[in-house]
Amino acid sequence: MGIPEIEKIVLLTNETEWAQSFDDKKIILKANQDRLSLKENINQTADWLWEQGAKKMLYLSIDLPLALKDDVLDLINQHRNGLTLVIANKDGGTNALILDMPRSFPSNLERTV
Repeated sequence: MGIPEIEKIVLLTNETEWAQSFDDKKIILKANQDRLSLKENINQTADWLWEQGAKKMLYLSIDLPLALKDDVLDLINQHRNGLTLVIANKDGGTNALILDMPRSFPSNLERTV
């Protein structure tokens, strides 16, 4: 399969100086809410994206230095419907997820995100 069209990239981070260094109209900075858990931040971002008309969301953890473009493309191409999770072997957290909108997280996601 080819490379899917990416309409927007949302950087969910508080690293504003780094995030603003990107000069691309597709990149949107959304501040990470420190008072919220990762799951709550992802939920809030998914709701916001749905309001913007997004049909699908891909979340990639920033701490994946060994992930290659082909790894991300494989993940995208293997996704079928609903929710696809990539669980971290190290700590059981979430390395990546793809979800179709409107979304509904299964109850066991709280343990992994």
